[in-house]
Amino acid sequence: MKRNICFVAWLLMGVVMWVGEAGACKTIAPEVMSKGVQFVRERKPQEAIREFNKGLADGYHNRGEAYQIAGRWNEAMADYSKAAILNPNDSRPFYGRAQYYAVQGRFVDALEELNRAIAINDSSSKGYVPMRAWIYGMTGELDFALKDYNRILANIPVQQKKPIYLAQRGFVYYYKGDFEKALADFNAALSLNPGVTFAYFGRSLTYAMLGQQEKAKADLERVRQINDGLARHYWQRSKDLRHYGLKKKADEYIKYAIMIDPSLN
Repeated sequence: MKRNICFVAWLLMGVVMWVGEAGACKTIAPEVMSKGVQFVRERKPQEAIREFNKGLADGYHNRGEAYQIAGRWNEAMADYSKAAILNPNDSRPFYGRAQYYAVQGRFVDALEELNRAIAINDSSSKGYVPMRAWIYGMTGELDFALKDYNRILANIPVQQKKPIYLAQRGFVYYYKGDFEKALADFNAALSLNPGVTFAYFGRSLTYAMLGQQEKAKADLERVRQINDGLARHYWQRSKDLRHYGLKKKADEYIKYAIMIDPSLN
């Protein structure tokens, strides 16, 4: 369980505030329960059962979130599954199950649940699409990742674009070998928020690939000066990724960690 707690810590850092963006712990129970009571009074039992099921599903989902926050993932999963059965038209339990599978390193299962959630509630402003984009990027499905990041950024006004998404798309372009587009995204991210450390690091990698070594060194030094633990973060990620069978990505993150902090070698 300790490893899972560490893993979810960096997993949730991958896409900023997934739970918050997806609208954590919102309840529809009072409204639907009231409707159910009204249907009973009108002697419409099927309609009443439908509404009561929605209310019960809402309760199970929200209790699942409480269990998740407490780190009681098995109980959270059980509640999410009950909620999904009672109200299969609610995207939230499928999203909750996706988080559970991601914490287990079961990315194929996580993507399946995310696709269900997105099919029900198709909105890239939610946490669902950013989480899926990030998992695609981590597992090397770069074209799918790029498609999702393009979708996310296309639906956000310029002044509201989140630098984290620009920087993450920059890394996708970097891995695809499209260094000019990667550089443009890292620059855009840093213009919106000069404190996005891993955007400096991504830009450093990109400058190096473009043969601009002095700029690459300057950005790498800036990462070291900010010193917000990015090297240790990559180091911890490498251990968890190796545990979940993503050896190539784990090796890459070890390299990144040592590049930022040679003392880790």
